[in-house]
Amino acid sequence: PQPNTSPAQLGAHLSEFTAREFAHSNALDVAVLRLGHVVISEEVAEQAYDPMWVDQRDAARAVDLLLQKRKTLDLRRPQSFHIFHLQSVSDRARFSSERICNALEFQPQYTFDDCI
Repeated sequence: PQPNTSPAQLGAHLSEFTAREFAHSNALDVAVLRLGHVVISEEVAEQAYDPMWVDQRDAARAVDLLLQKRKTLDLRRPQSFHIFHLQSVSDRARFSSERICNALEFQPQYTFDDCI
């Protein structure tokens, strides 16, 4: 996606672009984890559902699994650059987390079913 002109968006875009270039030119193994809005599910239970939410405990577990499995993510790809989205695993989610869940054999433990 193309960033807007805010420093936060431009910084994230530049970081990802730089990581991709290092992966392609120097054969580094790079995985980009695009996290949604990191929250604690119990603290947002009474709020309107945000499809970008991901519980911080699930995010930490996914990062740990990603670091453990970083060498075996997708052998079909010649380059070593991978992008994963992690957010709410729901029919209402904005982006699918299916790829990271499958690659890491990971299923989030914290859900937002109680939200409005």
